[in-house]
Amino acid sequence: MEEWREVPGYPGYKASNLGNIQGKWKRNMKGNLDGDGYLRSVFTVNKLPLSRKFHHIVAAAFLGPKPHPDWQIDHLNRNRQDNRVENLEWKSPTDNAANTGVSKNCKSGVKGLTFQPFQGGRHWCNARWNCKIVRSGVCHLKYFPEDQRPDAEAWLIAKRQELNIPL
Repeated sequence: MEEWREVPGYPGYKASNLGNIQGKWKRNMKGNLDGDGYLRSVFTVNKLPLSRKFHHIVAAAFLGPKPHPDWQIDHLNRNRQDNRVENLEWKSPTDNAANTGVSKNCKSGVKGLTFQPFQGGRHWCNARWNCKIVRSGVCHLKYFPEDQRPDAEAWLIAKRQELNIPL
């Protein structure tokens, strides 16, 4: 069931737990996608037009103010257009960054897994798989020989589960 709440600091606007926003004329606002894929619209407050992202408005109504000035709103399912309250959560920048998918530049296809080829010379190193997870400012590293990619992937999965990081 859709629940509506007044949005603090935005008189005349209401947000719903399903991610909808009603304007001053009691109609749902449509919004536009910005360059980062978030829904955004213009809100008039004290006769001033303010461009705001929908998830910030929904969070203001249901999650309350930012717990810390640096914190961000995380879309838990990684869908930037899904602004339902159950999909939004305040997180530190580090924890928010941990909830991302595989980068388009990731050649291994697995987040946190990179291949380091053989390096000769002064900094000699055998070819290896590097596993890296950063959580709450702590870096978890492990290295695996070139022929042990399945073990490296299994370690990453186990470590993510241990740290409660979505796969």
